[in-house]
Amino acid sequence: MRIFHKVLLFNNFAPHKLRFHSIARPAFFKYYQQQQSQWKFSNIFLGFGGTSLLSISWFTSSKKDNDENNDANVDKIIRDADILYNAYLIDNAYGILRRYRSSENSELLWRLARVICEQGKQSKNVEEKNRLFREAFEIIEKALKCEPAKGSFGTHKWYAILLNIVSELDGDKAQLSKAVEVRNHFERALELDPLDATTWHSLGVWHYSFANLSTSQRFLAGIFYSRPPNSTYVEALRHFENAEAIKPGFYSANNYYMGLTLEQMNRHDEAKVQFILAFIAPVISMDDGEIHKKAFDHLHKKYKLTREQIMEEHGKNSKTFNK
Repeated sequence: MRIFHKVLLFNNFAPHKLRFHSIARPAFFKYYQQQQSQWKFSNIFLGFGGTSLLSISWFTSSKKDNDENNDANVDKIIRDADILYNAYLIDNAYGILRRYRSSENSELLWRLARVICEQGKQSKNVEEKNRLFREAFEIIEKALKCEPAKGSFGTHKWYAILLNIVSELDGDKAQLSKAVEVRNHFERALELDPLDATTWHSLGVWHYSFANLSTSQRFLAGIFYSRPPNSTYVEALRHFENAEAIKPGFYSANNYYMGLTLEQMNRHDEAKVQFILAFIAPVISMDDGEIHKKAFDHLHKKYKLTREQIMEEHGKNSKTFNK
């Protein structure tokens, strides 16, 4: 039994996700072309969805790029890794970052933890999946220890995500015992970057989950806390709406959880609109696929809609919004 809902995140730069075909790929190749004169060959394969697979030559720096005292070099490593991650080329991003496992740079470490976490989501082998999640958590723990005085937004965000995932692997009691710590790290991430939509979303999931705790779960929470954490659907909705205001349509999971929250508030017409938006969103990441299926199942079961009817409803909603 899951104590609270798994936080589903894709990336920090969600507009790339929505316009993957028109932005993410051209951005990658433009950058690739600009950097050719500075790189040397190392073969990789890049998959762009479906069954298509593009073989190209990826270039790594001809300078020793483990010189972490060189700020320009670190910036370049981060830029390369982020471009690949945002194009959902997870193994390729890992190929750049894996050599920095022994680094003490929190910006490199949290990015490495992020791609290993995503590899865990992609794995179909349960043991391998769990091993990768725990490996990612060890790295994010190190990133937190190496955090600079000015703070590291990504470190706190991904520490919260991975702490939630790993504690869930350890069972309900473990997950619940870490719940406040998860919330605190998300809140610290927002202090450092209040305009990150996915962190607002993640906190929204946290508040929804604790607003939605069963009586037995609340009793269990009393074992770990003198004042067990709680929340309201109003608070959850505020976080989801803030995320949407920052980056409209950035993430299908945000629409899905807005739908669940609105249903709990008896705002069913608004909820249905959000489930439809979650269903019609592009599917790129593992999380996107999971939400796409959940949204359809919910629309079909609760609202008795077929796929064709969902698309008809979406067309009507679009005309209404564009008036």
